[in-house]
Amino acid sequence: MPGHGRPIKEDNETISEDATPAVKDAAPLATAQRVEHYEIAGYGTVRTFANLLAQPKASSLLGKTLKKEADTDKKLTTVAKKLNLKTRRVAPKKTK
Repeated sequence: MPGHGRPIKEDNETISEDATPAVKDAAPLATAQRVEHYEIAGYGTVRTFANLLAQPKASSLLGKTLKKEADTDKKLTTVAKKLNLKTRRVAPKKTK
C-alpha cells in the first residue's frame, strides 16, 4: 500500500536522532503498528464497498484479511506492552 513510506521515514528519523536506546528500540514497533492500522483502515473500507456492491466473495476474503491484520496488531500490542514494562524497569530514576 502506498502510505507505508511516511511511518518508515519517521521511524528512521527517530532512530537517527539523539534518542534513548529505549526509544530507538520502540520506534520500529511503533512503525509496524502504524502500518497495521493503515492496512486495517484500507481493508475495512474496501470490504464495506464490497458489501455495498453485493460482492459477498470479495467481502469474505477481505474480512479474512482484515482479521489477520487485526490479529497481527494485537500481537504487536502485546510486544509493545512487554517492551514498555522492560523500559520502565531500566529507566533512570528522576532526581529532585
